[in-house]
Amino acid sequence: GPLDRIMLALLSAAAAVWDCGGCVFGDCVGGRCICDAGAAGDLCERMPCDNSSSLCANGGLCFDGNCSCPEGWGGALCEVAACPSGCSGHGTCRRDGDRAVCDCHHGFLGEKCESVASLCPHGCSGHGVCGVDGRCR
Repeated sequence: GPLDRIMLALLSAAAAVWDCGGCVFGDCVGGRCICDAGAAGDLCERMPCDNSSSLCANGGLCFDGNCSCPEGWGGALCEVAACPSGCSGHGTCRRDGDRAVCDCHHGFLGEKCESVASLCPHGCSGHGVCGVDGRCR
């Protein structure tokens, strides 16, 4: 009857409040994720490696509970493609197959976006110096 529907609605609302949204390495207790030993994060989503069974991806090695990632990889478990030198702050990193490459911002070149491109027409034709704004001075 109507009382059953009200009770069901109250129970559904209470369950929604106590739902953690999916604890990865832990259990939901009282609306919070209680992490398994070694796990961290709001949803217990981060689990460092242990020296006996490495969770490190992409050739990473486990040392003292932390993944040491090979060049081109980062993140707690070496799961994130990482560009060399962070693209020198002049580009964005993207995956290209199994490696990470820099897409350089306008005016920068190189594998790490470390070089300033000459934006001046014909290098100022020998009549001045090219400024960082691309104008001959």
